[in-house]
Formats: sequence, C-alpha cells, structure tokens
Amino acid sequence: MCPCFVLRACGGVLSINKRFQVNENIENSNVLVIDSDGSNLGVLDSKKALGIAESKDLDLVQVSAGNPKANISPTCRIMDYGKYCYNQDKKNKDNRKKQKAAVLKEIGLSVNIGEGDFVTKARHAKNFLEQGNKVKIVIKFRGRENNDPSRGFELMARFVSACEPIAKIESKAQVEGNRMIMILSANIQQDKTKQTDKNDANVLGETRESE
Repeated sequence: MCPCFVLRACGGVLSINKRFQVNENIENSNVLVIDSDGSNLGVLDSKKALGIAESKDLDLVQVSAGNPKANISPTCRIMDYGKYCYNQDKKNKDNRKKQKAAVLKEIGLSVNIGEGDFVTKARHAKNFLEQGNKVKIVIKFRGRENNDPSRGFELMARFVSACEPIAKIESKAQVEGNRMIMILSANIQQDKTKQTDKNDANVLGETRESE
C-alpha cells in the first residue's frame, strides 16, 4: 500500500492516517471495486468508483496495492472510513485499559505438593491468565529443601506445562533466599505490526480473491 496523508476526525480530534489511500488521494486510474455490501463491481475508473462511493455518502479506500507486472489492479472498498477509524481507535483504547488493569496474582507451591492441590492451583493460574492478569509463582523451601533447589526448578517446569498453552514465562525461575520465584503472563502474540495488518484486512474485507 502506498502511504498518503488523510485527515480524519476521531473522538473530536484530527489525526493523520498513513496506511491507506482514500478518495481523491487514490493514484491509480483503474481499480477493482468491492461495494459496501461485499459485492464485486469489477475494475472501474477510479473517478467513477469515487462517484459511486460519494452517491452513498461513503468513502473509497484502497486496501491492496495490486501488482502492475501481473496486470492486477489495486483493490478498493466502498466503506465508511471515518467509522472504521473511530472503531479502531476505540479498540486500541480498550486494549490499553485492559493492559493497565492487569494485576499480579500470587500462587504458592511447595516441593511436596500433592497432585490434587497441584491441579487446583494450575487451574487457578490459568483462570487468572485468561482474565489478563500475571501470575507470580512462589515456592518456599523449608529446612533441607534449601540444599536442593533442583526440585524447585522441576516443579516450576511442570507447573508451566500444566498451564499451557495460555501461559508463557515472563520471568524465569530464580532463587531468592529461601524462595524460588517465577512470573507467568498470558501467551499473546506481541508482533503489533502483523496484528494491525490482520485487523485492517478483516475490517476492510480484503481477500485474495478480490485481487
């Protein structure tokens, strides 16, 4: 996609979006047009396509750059671009609120924990993670247990396996005095760029068939 500057109002504040060519900023003379209801209108002159969008009080948004060498025209979709921007901003704000609301929960274990207790605590940990919280796992060593931390590491590894696939290790197990501590967080993809592109494609209705 070729970048362009599009002024838009979201939540009463003007911002600039560089991801899409919109309306008069579309540079290609011929584009494949997907209507607001998802129907394929075929390859049209970009000015004619813009006229169709304007007649519906909507926008013409380029969602795919196409491939000139393969004689594939750029794909444009007729949609309410302002509404799309507003929904994306709202979604991002909601996600930031959820991240800020994350709480560090603590679960205590012992190297001699019974199977029933182990299963129950692993279930609690998964529930906390699914709610967007982080979980601090603490093993307290008593007496001679301090001389053999390997049992603690084995228990931590077993606990992580029991919490998969929702859990990932944020802070590896380490010994602090007579305790071993590990922090788990939800196993969510962190590649923001790929996730943003996926969201854009889903909202705009971009498909390989339309190209």
